[in-house]
Amino acid sequence: MSDRYHPSPYYLHDCPASFSPSTVAVLQSAAMGATVGAATATAAQLKRHGDDHHFALNEVLQAGAVTGLTTATATLVGQSLGCHKTLTRFAAMFAASTTLMYLLNPSKPGESA
Repeated sequence: MSDRYHPSPYYLHDCPASFSPSTVAVLQSAAMGATVGAATATAAQLKRHGDDHHFALNEVLQAGAVTGLTTATATLVGQSLGCHKTLTRFAAMFAASTTLMYLLNPSKPGESA
């Protein structure tokens, strides 16, 4: 069967038997979140510095890690609430993601919180 309609590039074709489908979904969402977070931070770095070649790799890595962890947490929260309460599930995922992002991204000096 073809998986060409699967939206994630991290789709695992032959998952080891030790991983459950829910674990694979969490790992896939973490990888996708880390990719999007790192790409966003890279684009922000490039736009902010323009011709200046100073590039803060630690900010890119931190953004990828934080976004990956946040996405995985939101996936776990969504899985724990099931699929019958869509609005409640998305609200809980949003609240969990916002809280985790707030806790993991400290404000910098001179930056408003």
